[in-house]
Amino acid sequence: MIVLQQRRGSTYRKQAIEQLSPVQLAQYTGFRQKWTGWFTVATGAAMLATKETWELHEAAEWSTTVFTIVLILMLALAVTPSIIAVSRHGTPHRSVDTRA
Repeated sequence: MIVLQQRRGSTYRKQAIEQLSPVQLAQYTGFRQKWTGWFTVATGAAMLATKETWELHEAAEWSTTVFTIVLILMLALAVTPSIIAVSRHGTPHRSVDTRA
């Protein structure tokens, strides 16, 4: 079932990309590259925060339970602004100006 969903999604994405004008395709490609870069930066930051929190846990001699709770709180604080923004405004949509 999952494989079928992935194939359908992949087919849909390919068809959608084929419908884009050259300007829209360039904008989409630029967005994907920026998204990938920022996702990589955010992942590294999350790993660094986890490592630093673990070291704090060891230095303060906290239990692993306290470390886990602190880690979950950090995650919740990190995603809360995005959740609030989406709940207030819905999924952000931008119109693309295709005039060159």
